[in-house]
Amino acid sequence: MSPNSRSLVRRAFGICAIAVLGAGCATPRFKDPAFPALAPEARSAESTCAETDPDNCALPSPFHTLSEELSAGSTQAVTLLEIGAAALAARIHLIRSARRSIDIQTFIWADDEVGRLMITELLDAARRGVRVRIIADQLNVGAGPARLALLVLAHRNLEVRLYNPLDQQASTSLGGKLRGLFFNFSVLNHRMHNKLMVVDGRVAVTGGRNIANKYYDYDPDFNYVDRDVLVVGSVVTDMAAVFETYWQDPIVVAAERLNDVHAELERIGYMLPEGRIELPRSPQFAPLIAQALQASYVKSEFIDTAFKVNAVHYSADRPRKPFLKDDDSDNDTTKEVRSAVTGAMTRVTVQTPYFILSATAVDGLKALRQAHPGIEFLVVTNSLASTDQYYVYALSYKRKKRNIDELGFRIFEFNPFPRDKQKFMPRYGTLVERRRQAPAFEPIDFADTAGPSVFAPVPVAGTGARLSIHAKSMVVDGRIGIVGSHNFDPRSVAINTESALIVVDDAFAAALEKNILLAAEPGNAWVAARRETVPLIGHMGRFFATISRALPVFDLWPFRYTSNFELKAGMSPVPPTHPDFYDHYEDVGQFPGTGVGDDQLKTYLVSGFGAVAEPLM
Repeated sequence: MSPNSRSLVRRAFGICAIAVLGAGCATPRFKDPAFPALAPEARSAESTCAETDPDNCALPSPFHTLSEELSAGSTQAVTLLEIGAAALAARIHLIRSARRSIDIQTFIWADDEVGRLMITELLDAARRGVRVRIIADQLNVGAGPARLALLVLAHRNLEVRLYNPLDQQASTSLGGKLRGLFFNFSVLNHRMHNKLMVVDGRVAVTGGRNIANKYYDYDPDFNYVDRDVLVVGSVVTDMAAVFETYWQDPIVVAAERLNDVHAELERIGYMLPEGRIELPRSPQFAPLIAQALQASYVKSEFIDTAFKVNAVHYSADRPRKPFLKDDDSDNDTTKEVRSAVTGAMTRVTVQTPYFILSATAVDGLKALRQAHPGIEFLVVTNSLASTDQYYVYALSYKRKKRNIDELGFRIFEFNPFPRDKQKFMPRYGTLVERRRQAPAFEPIDFADTAGPSVFAPVPVAGTGARLSIHAKSMVVDGRIGIVGSHNFDPRSVAINTESALIVVDDAFAAALEKNILLAAEPGNAWVAARRETVPLIGHMGRFFATISRALPVFDLWPFRYTSNFELKAGMSPVPPTHPDFYDHYEDVGQFPGTGVGDDQLKTYLVSGFGAVAEPLM
């Protein structure tokens, strides 16, 4: 057996083990921290702003004026942040303009250039008198105990807490993860997927973006097409309250109370080695920072483009979902999304990186189609070539026939090198040039990266920086727009904590739907549809494929019911139900953009043997 084959078998067995363990480890075992929180006096008190300045040397901002204008009424301002670099510029501006407080909640905080830029900006804010609080998911923090110990000491205005730390450690070793897998799986598996930033209790950002290069168009190889919303108005009070709920919950633990961070603090004698933390700020961010400091840019990019709306609601799961069993144990965000979908009359448009439906969702969609036979379900998701997790894609692939035939979905799978890449990422040319010329990113000396291992994307036929959908959004009947962290999959429903902003407004929903459908246009995505029937052989193949797909474990029938299609030159787009569809489109195979190889075999194997893991994906 080749090394690749052995690796494949190990991973297949791993997925089966996770499914079995997930079913058998329902009772979590949390440990109380062994060490107390660090007193403020033990942290740096450095000040870069005169105490007499009531605004803590904040950058003047158009958001100050806007928040004052909206403070007395019911109108809210909501801006779609479609471009990664602009979303980063918005965050930098909000940090520089903060007067009192900055609260950040994130699933991933990478130890890369964007991650360090954000920490540097937040440290600068803390030094000028702004209270900074960070909640990050413990399994997805790039900084290990040495870096976290330094951040603990960096400033008394900056605090870091980690969500659901396994074994009360900031950094979980492979052995620790294996112990968690076998003996405390429900804790290991339960993560905080929320993304939120609240500034002064007046302005907030929420959506799909974590903190890492690839969410803001700065990774030379792989970047996400993602989406946030920037919000000003009274709903921000609710968003701030959600952050406070997480901050005060026992499942969120101060970094200095964790065993390995405490040991590191002891080792360095509770003293910063150089007297203060100085992280290098990459020169590539200089143009973006200069732009973020310009009031005219901020006004034109984020305020003039805002939708003035009245019906806005922020929904977030409770910190200890799904461990609390009471009258309110139904997941808040899922309940809100489900309510919006079940009320649909004409169409539901979805964008999600991972198209896997829970059994409840399938039943609900069947009932909805029965009640409204003409309703349109459309989803824009990743192809095998664009996805960042092919194991999850494989389970979506297994259910394509059901999703197309029984539920009536129109499915568009994203091209990793889309025709409109400049629209998704205006700095794509700059990134390609950097990829060609710039040296690889190097960690700084005292960095200890303890971030999670992730499945790498599959090899592709194209060249350049690959794009992948990460946005999680939905539009219902052209009037309800939903943007958040919820992937509309079983993991978001029952395992991870999630959040979403729900806006009822025709203009906002129309703009959101237009942005979603850009990723579905010819050249940007392939159309998933049933294969053109070959007499006798085609019908027999579909018959055996249906039987194979219905089996819970074995599913190795090689001839698929569906394929992917690309619009032929000079032809106009038509839906797969159109009688001339096969004249307009060319069958490009099940996995366009990739070559035949081990990764396709992995997809077949997971599709065949990994169906039992579907509720965990």
